[in-house]
Amino acid sequence: MHYALVPQDVVESFDSKRVICTINNSIDFHCAFNFSKTKGNYIYINKSIVKELHLHPGKIISLVYKKDTTKYQFELPEEFEEVLKTDKHALQVFNSLKPGNQRGIIHLIAKIKSTDKRIEKSLSFAEKLKMGITKPRDIVKNSP
Repeated sequence: MHYALVPQDVVESFDSKRVICTINNSIDFHCAFNFSKTKGNYIYINKSIVKELHLHPGKIISLVYKKDTTKYQFELPEEFEEVLKTDKHALQVFNSLKPGNQRGIIHLIAKIKSTDKRIEKSLSFAEKLKMGITKPRDIVKNSP
């Protein structure tokens, strides 16, 4: 698991733990301030960013944070947005979910590289939502 420590004064300067982080002036990503007794404040950095920037433990990095003002604190994939626009029932269910479940579903779709597969999963996930399956792990478990 890859993470970066965040000073307490930085965390306290935000009114929400959800932020957009810019790492090494090159990659923006959505993240949240986390806390553990052993580490203190930190953010997770996903494996693809670590790989792209050739990061390793102890490497000095630059992190800039800004308030995340996006609706879901995650970029909504265009394919899923279009499905929700055309399926009002799925949109209603999706909007009624807890923010963490919304982000989980968005993440599951966003991480798919193929546009065709993102469309397929968006349609499938919308159907699952309408069936009352609302937790990301259950949606994946019940998907083909």
